[in-house]
Amino acid sequence: MTNVVPLAPRRGADRSVRDRVIDVIDALLDGPSIEAGIVDALDLRRDLGADSLDMIELGVGLESTFGIDIADADLDSLQTVRDVVGLVERLVRAKEAAGG
Repeated sequence: MTNVVPLAPRRGADRSVRDRVIDVIDALLDGPSIEAGIVDALDLRRDLGADSLDMIELGVGLESTFGIDIADADLDSLQTVRDVVGLVERLVRAKEAAGG
């Protein structure tokens, strides 16, 4: 694992939450890269090899990238890329609704 650094969007600010989440996952976890086609059904632990430390680093990376707070219980419940995208989308919407 490397140090967690917030990732800047590669192609403008209009990139989807999903694309940005995949950038974070791709930067932090070993496994298929974006070029190899990260798909929503990939299991973070089984397919991408995430262990408990990786999951903490993923949470920190997502928090830094999106300016959100992820509860430990939410982080523990994540199993697939789809789960991560859904959680981040929900938290980003909540942040925007709160004026953040």
